[in-house]
Amino acid sequence: MDEELKRILDENLAISKESLKILKGIRRGNRLAIAFKFFYWLVIIGSAVGAYYFLEPYVKSAVDIIQGVQGTLSSTQKTSGTNGLSPDLLKQLQNFLKTK
Repeated sequence: MDEELKRILDENLAISKESLKILKGIRRGNRLAIAFKFFYWLVIIGSAVGAYYFLEPYVKSAVDIIQGVQGTLSSTQKTSGTNGLSPDLLKQLQNFLKTK
């Protein structure tokens, strides 16, 4: 019986070592998955912020031009009472088209 008990204990020890090795691999995989997920979101958020800083001047100039055109159109409509375009507005539109 003593020999049988020793064989069972050795078998149990071997299985425990194998289980520990598998669990360590799973833990390592989980840590790598967390690291890659963090890196993934860092790249996405970083590229969004970078795109914002890169495109901000263009968006600002487009918004300024649109607001200028709206202001000119509203002032032209108030003064003339018609839908005609003023020479200033035409110059602004020409300058806008030349910059593109």
